[in-house]
Amino acid sequence: MLLAVPYAIAAAYCRAQIEAGGAGWLNLLVLLFLWNTLKFVLIGPISLLKLIAVRVREALARRRLTRALLADGDKRFGEPMLLSRRS
Repeated sequence: MLLAVPYAIAAAYCRAQIEAGGAGWLNLLVLLFLWNTLKFVLIGPISLLKLIAVRVREALARRRLTRALLADGDKRFGEPMLLSRRS
């Protein structure tokens, strides 16, 4: 949402230039800036909700795995484990 502010300011500036007798092609920039403002305003909260949903699913999966390992009596479960990713 914070990224939408510069686009809104740029749209207002271009609109002021048009009203002061500026070039007509600035209308295209106004439309572009307003479109980008709208995208950021809408996508910000939507992406936040999706991130929360993913984090909840991850927490549930982690909890299920922990319970499954404890139910199996895995003795190594309490030990710290280091993992490395090799390509």
